[in-house]
Amino acid sequence: MSDYEAENLPVLVVSLFNASVEEQAFQFIVINNKAVKVTTNNVKAIIANLNEEELQSRLLRAGVKYGNTSPTLRDINDLDTSPFQHLLDWPYNKQGIRLVPVATIEQALKYLKTMFTFLEEDDDSLLEIFCAIWRAIKQNYSDIWAEDNKFMKKVNINALNEFIIDRLKFAWELGIVDIFDSERLEKQVLDITKLLPQEFWQVEWSIKLQDSTNVRKQIKDDLSTLADNCRLRRNWYQDLQLPITGEE
Repeated sequence: MSDYEAENLPVLVVSLFNASVEEQAFQFIVINNKAVKVTTNNVKAIIANLNEEELQSRLLRAGVKYGNTSPTLRDINDLDTSPFQHLLDWPYNKQGIRLVPVATIEQALKYLKTMFTFLEEDDDSLLEIFCAIWRAIKQNYSDIWAEDNKFMKKVNINALNEFIIDRLKFAWELGIVDIFDSERLEKQVLDITKLLPQEFWQVEWSIKLQDSTNVRKQIKDDLSTLADNCRLRRNWYQDLQLPITGEE
């Protein structure tokens, strides 16, 4: 630059004076996530002796992904429009009820992106659609929402999430619902969940509840039968495998 004689070129410098190591680490990770990223190992080496929990919390507030924790999870925990506001079980949630494991929401979001692949690079739409789906579910199950019960367990949340999204995918392909229209999307999900009586989640089940592919499939199979029972005006528990109702 000094050899360029046509004009004097300005040199712009951004500097942090007397910045703590924590501040330097924060700015380093932000810059390298917003511009050219560095390897995960380098980032971990830099923060090895720092309070990682405090750093992660600050990065989330700044809208920067750190490790497997994204700003989308932060928004699901924080926003008034999120049915899971202050319900996530992680250190970032300092004022709510730590009820729903973060892995539960991560798995639910992953399934939504798997079924609607165009959401893979659209976090804003992903967040809006996910929250719209679960606002309708929360509305339908308001009496058992945000309580330490069977319904709020990881395997049930993900089984119901997959059951709903499978039907939304079909409705989307037929042009029945526009998933980008939150109001219509919520109505569609509410119509689906109204076919799934709350009693299903409240009675005793014939199996031990555990987070496994097999149990999730059993729940989804019963949800399908449950919806058919309600459409056909049969007893809601007819031909279900999981509930123990004392009825033949």
